[in-house]
Amino acid sequence: MGNQTETFKEILERDGTLVYKTKGISMLPMLRTNKDVIIIRAKKPGEIFKKYDVALFLRDNGQYVLHRITKVGKDHYMIRGDNCRYTEYVREDQVLGILDIFIRDGKDKIESTDFKYRVYYHLRVWDYPIRRAKCEILIAIKKMLGMDIGPIPE
Repeated sequence: MGNQTETFKEILERDGTLVYKTKGISMLPMLRTNKDVIIIRAKKPGEIFKKYDVALFLRDNGQYVLHRITKVGKDHYMIRGDNCRYTEYVREDQVLGILDIFIRDGKDKIESTDFKYRVYYHLRVWDYPIRRAKCEILIAIKKMLGMDIGPIPE
């Protein structure tokens, strides 16, 4: 993937694609840390992504994040990880690329146009209010019982 000091942004600008093994839990159950490989395509000038696309963006603090677009605004996107409770406002200029393909367990190549994948993401976005309510209730119960709630994806 080039030298270790290159940023994702530099790689996308140079090559037009980024191949990377996933890190983190925010896109579970679709993407599993250190198990799945993602192929990101660089954003084309003037390109507007659509709802349900999985976009790579750069936060103001320098952190790269891969999350799903839940709403498209005039100059921004509302983005949330599949395993996250909160939606994030992301400016158009922060978005660097889009998930084109992911490879599960080194063998199953899944394209963003795949029918089963499209069903998955529609259901994942549709059931978000239910998942969030369930999570909030479990957290409240654990707090009332004095139990450790552990790490909670934002």
